[in-house]
Amino acid sequence: MGIFEANEIETGDRFLIDNRLNPSDLIFVVYSLGDRLKKISLTQTSPSAKCLGSLFGVVNNKLHIDGWSTELGCQEIKGTRFLILSRDNARTYFFIFNTYKKLVISSDEFAGIKSPGKTRLILDQDRLIVDIKEADVYYNDQKVDERIFSINALGQYELMYDPTEEVVQGKDTSDLPSQLDAVITEITHIFEGASYTRPDQPWLPNLAENIPTPQVKLGTKPTLSVPLGLLDIPSDQAQVNYDFDLLKQGNTVILASSGYGKSTLLQTLSLNLAGANTPEQVQLNLLDFGNNGLLPLKDLPHVADIVTLEETEKMQKMLAGIVATLASRKRAFKTAGVASLEQYESKTQLSLPIIVNLLDNYDGLSLEDSRKQQIDNSLLQVLREGPSMGVYLVLTASRLGAVRANMMSAIPTKLVLYLNDAGEVTTIMGRASVQQEAKAGRGQVMLDVPRAIQFYLPVAGETSTTLLENLEQAVAQLDQNWTGTRPAKIPMVPEELTGEVFETFIPVKEANTLYLGLDKISAEITSFSMFKGNAFGLFMETNKQANLILPRILQQVTRLSIAVDTVLIDASGNLKANQTDFNVYIDASEVNNKSIDLKVSIGVLLSEKLTPTVVVFNGLGELNGKLVLTKEELLILLNGSNEQLQFIFIDSVEKVGNSFGGITTLIKENIYHFLFGGDLRKQRFIENLSLDETKIVLPRYVLHQYKDETFGTVNIPMEQIK
Repeated sequence: MGIFEANEIETGDRFLIDNRLNPSDLIFVVYSLGDRLKKISLTQTSPSAKCLGSLFGVVNNKLHIDGWSTELGCQEIKGTRFLILSRDNARTYFFIFNTYKKLVISSDEFAGIKSPGKTRLILDQDRLIVDIKEADVYYNDQKVDERIFSINALGQYELMYDPTEEVVQGKDTSDLPSQLDAVITEITHIFEGASYTRPDQPWLPNLAENIPTPQVKLGTKPTLSVPLGLLDIPSDQAQVNYDFDLLKQGNTVILASSGYGKSTLLQTLSLNLAGANTPEQVQLNLLDFGNNGLLPLKDLPHVADIVTLEETEKMQKMLAGIVATLASRKRAFKTAGVASLEQYESKTQLSLPIIVNLLDNYDGLSLEDSRKQQIDNSLLQVLREGPSMGVYLVLTASRLGAVRANMMSAIPTKLVLYLNDAGEVTTIMGRASVQQEAKAGRGQVMLDVPRAIQFYLPVAGETSTTLLENLEQAVAQLDQNWTGTRPAKIPMVPEELTGEVFETFIPVKEANTLYLGLDKISAEITSFSMFKGNAFGLFMETNKQANLILPRILQQVTRLSIAVDTVLIDASGNLKANQTDFNVYIDASEVNNKSIDLKVSIGVLLSEKLTPTVVVFNGLGELNGKLVLTKEELLILLNGSNEQLQFIFIDSVEKVGNSFGGITTLIKENIYHFLFGGDLRKQRFIENLSLDETKIVLPRYVLHQYKDETFGTVNIPMEQIK
C-alpha cells in the first residue's frame, strides 16, 4: 500500500481509512477526496509535492496550488475535491469515506482505540450533515460495533442491545439511567463546578429529602409552636416552614407505613419542644410500643421516663401517674373555679408544666393483649380530658384502622406520611389529597386544603448512623445545659433486689428500726420502728419463703444498735438454728411442757418495766393453742408492745390468715403493721378486693403489706446481711 493509499475494510459499505500520524514538522496536509483517499504532507523539509497533475507548495507560510494561493478547507481544483488543513487543524489521524461520498473526520486518537464522548463529523458539499456516535465508526482492526441503539424524539441515542453485556434472564433494568438521564446528570455536574449564574425558573424545585430542622431558641415564655416540616404550596409558588402548634392542633395522630419516618417525626417534635422550653415548662412521657425509636430521647431533661410494652409494671405506673395528674388538676381547677389551664394560671398566678405524652407505634399493642382495655381507657381519658388541663397525647400508627374509632374521634389533627393503602389517605384527607410519594418523611397536612410537606429530621445526618450519633449529642448537650428541677422518674424496684443493692437505698440508718424492703409502688424504703407501742407480724406462705426472708429480719433484731434483750419463743420449732443469736431461746418442747410457766412469764413481761426487750413469737397460732389463751388474753398479747417491750409475731399465713373471724380478725385489727405472702384468694386479712387484684401472683420475694389499714406490696431482699 502506497503512502497515499488507505486500508480497506469490507463491510456493508466500502470504507477507506487512513490512520497514519502526521510528521512533527508538518506545515499543511492535503487530502484528495476521490474514490481512493490520497494524502499530501507538506513539511519543513519537503515543502512541495506534485500530485494528480498539480503542483503543491508552501510560499511565505501559505499554500499555493499551481502558483495560486489557496484557502484552507474543501476546495475543488481541476475537477478534483481537496480537503486542506493547516498544521494546527491537522490532528486528524484517520478518515472514513463511504461509497456515498460522505466523509467522516475524527479528531480522536489513532485507529483501534476508542475514547468515548468524541465527535465524528460527516461532511458533504462542505457542510456538516450530522453528528454520529463512536459506535457508527469502523476501525481498521476489523472489529465491528454490534450494539443497537434507538433514537428518541429528541434525537438522542438510547442503548437497546450490547453483545458484550451478559444477559441475565429476568433481570430488571428499568432502574438504569437513560442517555437523557446521563446527559442531564453530566450537565448538572459541570454546572455545579462552574461559576455560571442559574437562570430563573418558572417553577420551584421539588421538595428536598433529609432536611434537618431549623434551630429553635429557648425563650422566656413557654411555647408549644415549633418547626416540624417544609410545606410545598405550588399555587403560591412557595415553600415555607410549617410550625406545629400543639396548643392549637391538640391531640395528634401520625399515620405512616413502616419505614417512612413516623418515629423520626416524634424525635423532631420532642427535640424542638425540649429546645424551646425548660423542663419546668414542658415535660415528656415516652411510651415506646415499637422498636426503640424513642430510646435516644430518654436522657432529655424534660423526659420523666420511657416505657416499653415489655415493662408491664412500669407502664401501669406511668399510666396511673398520668391519670392521677388529671385528677389532681381537675381538683385544683375546681377549687380555683376555672375550666382550663390558661384560666388557672391567670387567676392563681401559678404555673403548671405542659405534659406531652408521646406514644410510638400504637398498633404494637395487639387486640389479644390482656392489658389493651386498661391502656386504652387511660389513653381515652387523656384524649378527652387532657387538652383543657395542659395534658396532650401524640401517637403514631401504621394504619388508620389500628386506632379505635372512639379514640380517633377525640384526635383533631392527623399528620399523614406514606401509607401502603392509598385509600386510607383519601379517607383522612379527602378527595383533594396530595399524590403520595414513597419517600421517608414525605407526607401531607391539612391546611385550607391538603398540602405536601417534607417533615424535618431532628438533626443533620447523611446516614442513619450519623443521624443517631448527632441526635445523641444534641440530647446530651441539652441534658448537660440544664441544672434545674427535672420531672420525677417512675419509681421502680430493681429487678434483682439483693441485700447489697438494698443497702444503697438507705441513706442513714435509724436506731431500733427494721428495714424490710422497698415498696413496690413508690420504690421507697419500707421499715418498722420498734418500741413505739406497735406490734409487727410476718406471715409466710411456705417454709421456703420463710427461709428466704426471715434470716435477714432476725439478724436485724439481734444486731440492734442499743443494748436490747432478745427472746425467741419457737413454738413452731423451725428456728432452732437461730437460738444462739438470742439471749433467751424457748423451744417447742418447753412451750408444750411448761405452758403454764410460759404464760406467767409473758404476764411478767407485760406488767414489769425491764430493760428494752424484743420478743419474737414463732408460731402464733400454735402458741395460742398451747397456752389456751382466751380472746381477752390474746388481745392483751397482741397489744402488749410498749416503749420497753417489742413483740414480733411469726407464723404461716395458712394457720393465722385463712379464717373468718377468730385469730385472723384479731391480727388484722390489733397488729399495726404486718407482711404476709401467698394467694390473695386464700387469705382473709384483706377483703373487698377486685377480681383482677386477686388474680395477681407475686414471686416469693414479694410480700403483701397491711399497715395502718392500708394495703400494698413490698419487695424483700433475698440474702442475709453480711
